Amino acid sequence: MKKILVPTDFSENASFAVRYALALATVSQSAVHIVHALSASKKAGHFSSVEDIILEEKQQEMTKLLADLRPLLPENLPLTGAIQQDYVVDALIAEADQIKADYVVMGTEGASGLKKWLVGSTTNALIKNTTLPVLAVPTSTKPFALNRICLALDLSNPIDSATLKPLLFLAKQFQSQLDLLEVRTNGKTGLPQIHPSVEAELKLMSIKYQAYKTTAKQTSEVDDAILDFAKTSNADLVCILNQSEQRSWWQNLFHSSVSAEIAYQTTVPLLVLHI
Repeated sequence: MKKILVPTDFSENASFAVRYALALATVSQSAVHIVHALSASKKAGHFSSVEDIILEEKQQEMTKLLADLRPLLPENLPLTGAIQQDYVVDALIAEADQIKADYVVMGTEGASGLKKWLVGSTTNALIKNTTLPVLAVPTSTKPFALNRICLALDLSNPIDSATLKPLLFLAKQFQSQLDLLEVRTNGKTGLPQIHPSVEAELKLMSIKYQAYKTTAKQTSEVDDAILDFAKTSNADLVCILNQSEQRSWWQNLFHSSVSAEIAYQTTVPLLVLHI
């Protein structure tokens, strides 16, 4: 059974991600574990502290949240929660290790463009410090569905099947159409060619797929090209690969100038996998 870790701060924003995770878990038959990170240390008298008071309040909120959510998940699927007293990212990584999580599903503001999702956010910090698949859900996301998934990658390069496994599992469970999108910035022409190893894995798992190409004038505009394709194709999920060993268009998302950002209101959840 897969395990989905869902961070929450008990806000309206976080509730979107929690409900998304429950819908995801219902079809994929996964367990859901909700975690809240708490960090406080100021003292308040001899017999109690602000930290103790806040901890008790958050434990009560977690208990209520689990009780409210329990009817939304099939009885055979575990729904648990925990309060971790640590910095947010450290707490999430520790909790993920402890429960052996397969995915992290978390809320994000999802305002203007992919860069706005990631730069300077908890989502970004977690992506940089874990190898777990991270699925970011904007507050403005449309009703849950995984009919169509957009995977952006260099189709000509081989990819370890283990890297794509979290995505292919979801595509298989939901019988999704997988759009393989190659974004070109070098003027390359012709139809995109899927690497034989990637194509073999897709056929082995009986996943429906189609290759597409789009262009961007420069690397800093690749994110907008991906989101534009996702909007046009009515994708329910966008998946990108975080290449940590070499500088790629992914790293350039964090180094693009503000002037290069294009205001783009997106409602599409984002899944980040690690190479």
